[in-house]
Amino acid sequence: MTAEEQVDIPGIILELRKLFGDVWVLPKEFNAADSIAEANCLRGALVAACSLAISSTKPIRREAGVVKRGGAGEILLATEELLKPTAGIDHKAVTEAYNMWRANSTAAFRRAIDDVRANSTTVRGEDRTDEVVYILERYIRFADVRPSLFSGNNLARLEESLWLAS
Repeated sequence: MTAEEQVDIPGIILELRKLFGDVWVLPKEFNAADSIAEANCLRGALVAACSLAISSTKPIRREAGVVKRGGAGEILLATEELLKPTAGIDHKAVTEAYNMWRANSTAAFRRAIDDVRANSTTVRGEDRTDEVVYILERYIRFADVRPSLFSGNNLARLEESLWLAS
C-alpha cells in the first residue's frame, strides 16, 4: 500500500467541493459585491492564507499511536501502520491561515465598501450602491463568525475521517 492509498483522496475532494463548490442563484447585486471585493484583493486574501498554511505546516508529532478508531472505539489504524506517520493536518497552521484569511478578507471587504461609496454601483442601469454596501457589510459579519470546523475536536475528526484503514 502506498502513502496515497492510506488517504481518502475522493473524501478530500468532496470536502474541498463542500467548501468551495457551492453555487447559489442570487440577485446580481451579489455578483457586483463579489466582483468589487475581488478587485480589492479578496483573492489575494485567500492566496496568502493558503500560502501560509502550506509554508508553516510542520510534520505531525503524534502523542498516541492511534490514528483512526471505529464507532465502538476499536483501533482501525495505528501510527506504526502509516507509511508516512508524520502526515496529517497541522491544526495550528490551518487555524493561523484561517485567522489570516479572516483579517485580510475583512480588509478587502472594507476597501470594497469604500470603493462602492466613492464610485457607486449600478446593476442593470440602476444605482444599487446601498444594496451592494449592505451585502459587503454582511460578508464582514460572516467572516467574523468562526466556523464549526474549528470548534471542539471537529478538525481532528475531519482528519481522522480521511484516513483509510486496511
